[in-house]
Amino acid sequence: MVGFVLSLAGGPASILSLAGGPAFLLFLAGGPACLLFLAGGPAQAAVTAQQVIDAALLSATQIADANERGLVVSTIAEERAKAGDWAAVDRIVAGIEDVPVRDDALAQAALIAAGRGDVERAGALVARLSDEDGKGDAAASVATALVRQGSVSTGIAVARAIADAEQRFRALVDVARAMAVRRDPAAGRVLDDALQVLALVTDQALLGRLRQVAAQAATAMGDAARALAIADSIDDAARRLQVLRGAALGFARSGQTVGATAAADRALEHLAEAPDAREQAFILLDVGIALGLVGDADRARQAFAGAVEAVRGLTPETVGEIEGLVPGAAIAAGLNGFGIEAARGLPDIVVRDLALRGAVIALVEAKKLAEAQSIAGEIQDGQIRDAALQALAAGAAEARDIPLANAAVEAIAGQQARQSATGAVAETLARIGDVPAAFDALKRMAESPEREDVALELASIFAERGNVEAVKQAVADVQSTENREIGAANVALAELAAGNLPGALEAARGLTEPTLRALVFARIATATGDIVLDAPALLPSPAE
Repeated sequence: MVGFVLSLAGGPASILSLAGGPAFLLFLAGGPACLLFLAGGPAQAAVTAQQVIDAALLSATQIADANERGLVVSTIAEERAKAGDWAAVDRIVAGIEDVPVRDDALAQAALIAAGRGDVERAGALVARLSDEDGKGDAAASVATALVRQGSVSTGIAVARAIADAEQRFRALVDVARAMAVRRDPAAGRVLDDALQVLALVTDQALLGRLRQVAAQAATAMGDAARALAIADSIDDAARRLQVLRGAALGFARSGQTVGATAAADRALEHLAEAPDAREQAFILLDVGIALGLVGDADRARQAFAGAVEAVRGLTPETVGEIEGLVPGAAIAAGLNGFGIEAARGLPDIVVRDLALRGAVIALVEAKKLAEAQSIAGEIQDGQIRDAALQALAAGAAEARDIPLANAAVEAIAGQQARQSATGAVAETLARIGDVPAAFDALKRMAESPEREDVALELASIFAERGNVEAVKQAVADVQSTENREIGAANVALAELAAGNLPGALEAARGLTEPTLRALVFARIATATGDIVLDAPALLPSPAE
């Protein structure tokens, strides 16, 4: 019998034998030996998750690039963590020689354990990290994962136990945000705990950045009082203004009129502290959007006018830049008529076209597609009009207005722009579940590498939903060898998502590219669990 040896981190041997063929002796890191039979013929055999994982690891040994090989093995370890096979996680991680990659695998496994409420295991995995900073970051992530899982008090305790002050601060901020998502009334108090940690920070520049982080968290949490109080504590004027404009927009978009107005007022009070006139203009644009969203149209218009006036004495290019941004900002604020007329009234043709394009994009985002189509037709420059039509096509596809999406694409003059827009429409239609329309769009694309990229993106979308036939249709005309292999991997993943484990295994065994083969086998093993598949024994890939 012919044989050869493969070794992963010098652990006990796993024997891979072929009926009537060569035998492979595979050393896995740590743990008992395991046996994988690779039959030389079509006979049925019992295939287990362990055997599929061994096949994944064997494929990983064939990856030439050491860094890629380590990342793939790390991913296999993560898949075993998802399956709850912690003994395999230990063995596989021990075989990763690259320290940063091994640490990342441990950190990801710790997150998975934390997500299941397994605090002891998560802590033990974090403790095995080699890098001290990495330990702190991983512990912070574990703390947040515990809160999201429901172990709130434990997550807070993990965050508070982090030694490094900055890492402890960031962990407590993330925990507070996670608690706010859960509508936990104690979230604000945890954010206060984070702010108390800042007493240990002596670097003033770092202190300003961390206070900005806390203010942004308070804004995301919907806590206007804390956000504004933290903003007031920031010494750097430019940073304070950034926090206030962000808070005004954030609260306005979440419907908090009082908080948005208060933040906008503070931003206007400190406007003179902006580093330059152009920055003042950008702040006024954001303030105008916030005021418009909360219904204060008059002050919003004043802010937009003030943005232009702020740069009036600067170069024509800067003035044109701000003038071109006002229409889109006004429409984002709900002042559609004001924004459209502001664009139409600009004297410079190029600036007007750019402003009209911004108006089209804003109208698309506001779901005002008919208005957007009309305004796009007013743009004179071909390239600028094409860009507006691309945005319209994508927005119409997302809104399931296929006739408008097709009309927008057909109106695009540039061949490359039309090709890109058609591909974007196809991908959007696939994501919203309109499979026939997605393929109709794909068919309208000219044969090109870009078309293959879109076909593979469709295959990936359909694979996640278990639509095997759609995946096969998407990749049927793919030409390059590499893309065919990616397509075949998506077929296997589609079978897996559809619950057809034997079909997934059959598709995966035909993969020849070792990275794809290893990753797909790892996914299949996770889904297999304790099931024993009545399928032909795994064969080595042709490259073996």
